[in-house]
Amino acid sequence: MQGAVAQFNVSGPGFLPDENGTNLDDPQAKKGTAKVAAGSVIKDCAECPEMVVIPAGSFVMGSDKSANEQPMHLVNVPSYLLGKTHITLGQWLWVMGESLNQLYAGRNPDLPFINVSWRDVQDFILKLNRKTGRKYRLPTEAEWEYAARAGTTTEWSHGNDEAMLGAYAWYALNSGNRWQKVAQKMPNPFELYDMQGNVWQWVEDCWHDDYKRAPSNGIAWITDCISLSYVVKGGSWYSSSSDLRPPNRSWGGVDTRTTSIGFRLARDLSLADASEVAAKAEQDKKNAEAARAQKEREEASRKERERQRKEQEDKIKKMVAKELEIKEQTEEVKKMRIAKNADVEITALDTSPTLAAKILDKYAASIQAAIRPNITFDPDSIAGNPAVDIQVALKADGLIVGIAIVKSSGVRSWDTAAFRALEKTEHLPKDDNGRVPPTLVITLRPRER
Repeated sequence: MQGAVAQFNVSGPGFLPDENGTNLDDPQAKKGTAKVAAGSVIKDCAECPEMVVIPAGSFVMGSDKSANEQPMHLVNVPSYLLGKTHITLGQWLWVMGESLNQLYAGRNPDLPFINVSWRDVQDFILKLNRKTGRKYRLPTEAEWEYAARAGTTTEWSHGNDEAMLGAYAWYALNSGNRWQKVAQKMPNPFELYDMQGNVWQWVEDCWHDDYKRAPSNGIAWITDCISLSYVVKGGSWYSSSSDLRPPNRSWGGVDTRTTSIGFRLARDLSLADASEVAAKAEQDKKNAEAARAQKEREEASRKERERQRKEQEDKIKKMVAKELEIKEQTEEVKKMRIAKNADVEITALDTSPTLAAKILDKYAASIQAAIRPNITFDPDSIAGNPAVDIQVALKADGLIVGIAIVKSSGVRSWDTAAFRALEKTEHLPKDDNGRVPPTLVITLRPRER
């Protein structure tokens, strides 16, 4: 809940904000009071209870459901601090000393402290105030009911639906017949836990049978008491849903101790609290800015790493592509595949690719007819005629099995009939001058499957 003390976000019939949010009966009000945002949390030390700033306002206290809850009356409540939870076993042991540790050994420190009388609580408060230099106290009955209602006028602070009560409170239907750790259920609109159920809570007021002549300014009613009995509020782990209504009230003797009664603390606001909250807000702001800046740096670093990684990948891809290109060019120089069909592969091996292409371009039809009618050539079309006679060799399994001469006369036919059969040899025949003329080698290969 955000905003100045006099500008809190609560509403509802019977709940009206004071004009300036201050307690006019407080002598300090004339001097000026602390302005702390409602809903702020103050913690005076590491082991101290968390205290929530409760906004100032007015509400109708009591109900018409029980005689001891009447008459209903308007109460003005100044802003104050109230414990977010019950005082726990761990907090009690920290204040009261290690001598009690053995008695409570093995118990969860987050359980509410129980078996505590009203008089025991006053002793606890005295020692806590000495430790901290603060002025803790029990809440008044009016302060407690005001905080329990939390700006509502419904049966419970969450509404009138009893089926939803178990989400906010430990009571007879869901507690398992025992008290439970604090702050496990949902908080009320003032961010207070266990204001309904778990354990009853002592308040400062002594018991009166009704609200006749009750104060209207939120202070404790400690005059005209009926014996040494004090009010308890909120219901407990064994209570019915009706006992958990904010206006419901019961009582216990000043020295009553049971497993169903505990307490939470209250404290008046001070100027020091305003400074502390402001300092905390400023520190929280700095922490948030530092966290945001750190996140931005981490994101920038991540993007730079990603950029470098991608740049390296692109570089590697280019290198690989270049190597493949060089390899392909090298292979083309070494071996030029001229054509391929179901049975043979014609490859220019022992002559230059250009010369072989020219030969096939000019004499493709003759070579096709001479070798096999069903072989189809698809040579690159290159203009020009070979300047010299070319011999064409037919090769299979590494041996020359036939030879033919293609004349440079331009006649698109063989000068002799087909391939002249030779004795199988690995060597190409030489011309009359003892040289091997330019040769196109046609290699027969098994069909690729």
